[in-house]
Parts: sequence; C-alpha cells; structure tokens
Amino acid sequence: GEDENNNEIVSAFAAAASPVWRQEARSLCREYIGHRLYRAGCMTPSLLYSLPPNAGSQTSQRLRRLCHRLELLHPAVFAQPLTGQLGLTLLPTNGVTDAVAMATIRRAYRKFARRLLSMPPDCDWDWGRPVALFCMAGAFAVDYASARMQLRLLGGRSCEQAIESLAECLSECLAECAVECSELFDWLTERGGWVFPDPETSAFANRSGQHDGATVWQKILARCVQYYYQLLGRCA
Repeated sequence: GEDENNNEIVSAFAAAASPVWRQEARSLCREYIGHRLYRAGCMTPSLLYSLPPNAGSQTSQRLRRLCHRLELLHPAVFAQPLTGQLGLTLLPTNGVTDAVAMATIRRAYRKFARRLLSMPPDCDWDWGRPVALFCMAGAFAVDYASARMQLRLLGGRSCEQAIESLAECLSECLAECAVECSELFDWLTERGGWVFPDPETSAFANRSGQHDGATVWQKILARCVQYYYQLLGRCA
C-alpha cells in the first residue's frame, strides 16, 4: 500500500543519510562534551574554542539545554560521579593507568548506549534516547577529567582524549544500530536529522506525531534512567 511505499522511501533515504547522521552526531558529541567539561571546571576556554565550529549553532544550544534538563530532573543519577555509582576505579590504584581508565569509561558508556539503542520494539523512538546518549557521554567525560584533576594530571591532552574517545564510541554504537535496526535513522530522516526540539517552547512528540508535552518528556527520560539503573545491576 501507500504507507508501505512511503516507509520504503524513508528507509532508502535513511540508509543513504546514516553516515552523515553519524558524523554529525560525533561532531555534536565532541562539542557537547567540551561544553560539559568547561561547565565542570575541567577545561580552559582556549581548549573549548578549539572544538568544532558548531558550538553556537541552534542544534548545539538546544542539545545543551536538553541535557541540562535531564540532569536537573534526575539528580540521583547525575549529582554523583557515574563511575563511583558503578563501582569503577579511575585513580591509579591497583594498576589503573590512564589508558586503562579511559578504556573503563568507554566500556561503561558503550554498555549504556547499546542498551538504550536496543530498547524493545514496542518502544517508539523519541528525543529522550538521543538526548540521554549525549548527556551520559558528557557525564562520563567529567568523571574521567575529575579523576585526572585529583592527580594534577589533567591537561589539554587528557581532555582531548576523553572527547575523542567517547565521541568515537557514540559513533560506533550508532553504526552498529544502523546495521541491526534501521529505525533510528528512519526516525531521524523523518525529522531532518539531529534537529532537537526547543525545550522551552515545544511539546515532545512520539513517532505517531501525537503530543502530550511534559507527560511524554517525563516518560522518555524515565526510560533512559531505568536503563542506567539496569547498568548498575538493579532496577529503578
């Protein structure tokens, strides 16, 4: 029928656009992590300004505000270091080198991202999941940088390593998602890419286009936090 033809067209566009969406996601992630490190006092202005030139874009600004809202809505998750809650060590004890600490961060973030991207089929795509992907990347980067600061080892190289490694990890997870399930990129194509809604003026819509404002926003964020608690090995 007509709906099937439309779905096939969307999927064809999504397949062609998915490398672009992944590259844009990586760039947005690099910029957001830089902003998050700067907000946490872990990055100098000069390092922040050396990041991709999309820091002032509307998409980037909206992503920052959405991530900040997620943090405010769930202080139990974001008020304390994620790695501490997960029982992970980033300080150089028991043979934990800088490379091992970064690998630890990547594994934890990858586990969360993969779980979030592989939610059950009956869960519609919405902006909550992409926002959580970026927000968690920033939170894990702050954990890493804060551990370096405790040792007075934090410098430009440490910040750049955290930014590049986590942005690469996000891109890899998106690539795997594109192979295993094209729904995310179909969904992004329908919305023109990473065009985040304005958290101040827009209602949040599910895949069917129905809006119910704060109810949807709270629900999708609750899902994301639920998966974080599952990463902790317990239920929210």
